[in-house]
Amino acid sequence: MILNTNKNGFFCYCEDCSEYHIQFNNVFLTLTDEKFERFLGYLKEIDENAPLIEEHEFVTDKNIILPILHPHMVILLNIEELRMLKKLIILEENSVSSISYEDFPFKISDN
Repeated sequence: MILNTNKNGFFCYCEDCSEYHIQFNNVFLTLTDEKFERFLGYLKEIDENAPLIEEHEFVTDKNIILPILHPHMVILLNIEELRMLKKLIILEENSVSSISYEDFPFKISDN
């Protein structure tokens, strides 16, 4: 059952395997109920104004860390990607998901 979609991917729940599936850009996550709740809690607690990786010549604009189960890998996001991921999986009851001009990577002009 698809729960939400946006230009970056989809968020669904598979009733057959009782797992959540999140496809976001080139990342695909499969999470049990417990792991999804922990992941959701982590996303909600991220302070968008405090980078999680200190400035370094090898880390440019992607300074937000999403840990995954592999011990030597993390997913790095920038602030826009974090916001789009939150829009994808943090569902509010009685809300209608829609795309606004802020979701696009270009400026709107009056011309």
